[in-house]
Amino acid sequence: METFMRASLVATLTALAACAGTVQPAQGQAGTPAGEAEIDRIALLGCIKQYEPAPALQSYAQAAPDLSLWVGDNVYIDTQDNPEAIYQGYRDLAAQPGFEALRATGHHMATWDDHDYGDNDEDRTYRLKEDGKRAFTQFWGDAGVPANPADGIYSARVFETDGKRLQVIMLDVRWNRDAPDTGGDILGEAQWSWLEEQIRVPADLTLIVSGTQVLLPREAGSETWDNYEGAAERLFDTVRRSGKDGVLFITGDQHYGEVARRRGALDYDAIELQFAGVNQIESPELNPWRVSAVNTSTHSMALIDIQWEDDAENLAHLLYRIVNTQTGQTESIYRVNLEELDLDLPMTERTLFETRHAVELDSQYPGLDIRYTLDGSAPTRESALYESPIELTDTRTVRAAYFAPEGFRRSGDFMRRYEKADPVAALSPGRTSPGLSYAYWEGEFMAVPDFAGLGTPLTRGVSKDLDIEALQEREDHYAIRFTGFLTVPETGLYRLSTRSDDGTLVDIAGQRVVENDGSHSPRTRFGMVALEAGAHPIEIGYFEDHGGVTLDLAVERLGDNGQARKVAFDLSHRG
Repeated sequence: METFMRASLVATLTALAACAGTVQPAQGQAGTPAGEAEIDRIALLGCIKQYEPAPALQSYAQAAPDLSLWVGDNVYIDTQDNPEAIYQGYRDLAAQPGFEALRATGHHMATWDDHDYGDNDEDRTYRLKEDGKRAFTQFWGDAGVPANPADGIYSARVFETDGKRLQVIMLDVRWNRDAPDTGGDILGEAQWSWLEEQIRVPADLTLIVSGTQVLLPREAGSETWDNYEGAAERLFDTVRRSGKDGVLFITGDQHYGEVARRRGALDYDAIELQFAGVNQIESPELNPWRVSAVNTSTHSMALIDIQWEDDAENLAHLLYRIVNTQTGQTESIYRVNLEELDLDLPMTERTLFETRHAVELDSQYPGLDIRYTLDGSAPTRESALYESPIELTDTRTVRAAYFAPEGFRRSGDFMRRYEKADPVAALSPGRTSPGLSYAYWEGEFMAVPDFAGLGTPLTRGVSKDLDIEALQEREDHYAIRFTGFLTVPETGLYRLSTRSDDGTLVDIAGQRVVENDGSHSPRTRFGMVALEAGAHPIEIGYFEDHGGVTLDLAVERLGDNGQARKVAFDLSHRG
């Protein structure tokens, strides 16, 4: 695993002061992991006129990003005949207040667009492109190690962060770029082949970075992937054919920031976070795919904050913000839940059935086919095509995947096991009386306790209606264990539920059926079990933390169609 060390600013300035054309490009391996790194905040930077004030750089440094992505036009060279102007542009950027502090903070990756490539709207024919590449690799050091130095400056890295993998792919949209609207290409075949390999590298989130905007129609009048017929569709198809989820586009060029979203372009939505206005601003062009506000400040900062895991309050997500660094005001904000970047296949949730079961696969993507197996094997393009609910009459594992109409696999597997219920045998409890026996303990509990370890209960008795208020001997902090028999009138599949405040657990014949544990306000949880007609041992564990008290038990009979009907049931105890 390679460790990417930051180049010192002093070394950078010294190299740039040397004669242009004498420095060889650095060598590096694309896609090499960058090692363990806490990547929770990403900065986007681009379109920096190095000869004008750029106070936002100091704000970026203060924001302490874990990773800074320099998306292009990082300096404005704009020359056709002066290689020294390229080096001078980088020297001027390095001298900007805040740049040194930012460069010393976190990881960095860089690509270019036209102005730091060399001149406005330049393409593969630009005569100083080799000079520009030498200056780029000298200045950016570890942040700009080309995967193929003979073919431009594209690169990729994978960062391991808290058990998650972040992949960043920096495209070069200048080195091989043909003239727009001529039927040419934007990447070149060597870079396309490299991208096809990179996009298959496993990652939880993949950022594809382009100096030119992807989700902008050519009618806008600016440079865009749409100026290259089929290029954007080829990019989308490259992602689709890889079977990869979790792909997001980062782009620059326009002197403002926005979010664009094209429904279903990757089968899931293609989402683009665009920003290029560290010290520039212009009025936005018409973009029919725009889904966010556009910033209006000249000195702006764009940040992406990532929450990698779900918690009690939020799904895993990224939050994209553009801030006016002069006022501190957030001018644009957009949230993407990470699950929005994944293909999903909802399957019938009920997994236990009595005699027959119809399993539905709820496709969210009309352009994809679903193929499935019932024997546990991985689906292939020859597997059964899902067209209607799958009828099961015995225990089976349904394993399904999305396939494109062309036949290539588009997703991983979605699996669920459906079990034909084997009813729990009833028993003959002997002479019984109505109600459940109970035992009562006091203590500060946060979950239903292990009653066997609590010692002698404070009180014992019989409860005919599970009335907690009638049994409690103080307002809070106690636990009750109910035991006895549940008698049901017919053999079949049953759904049991508790509505409780605080936690409850329900076991039938030693099998956990309902789990409604923890300290909480009144809530309902369900569980299923197949039972023979007759009596079955039941245990209900309950505890009260603080606040209100509630305990209700419901028993319903489930049919093969999933419909539930209430049935009469008895609770009893021996004696």
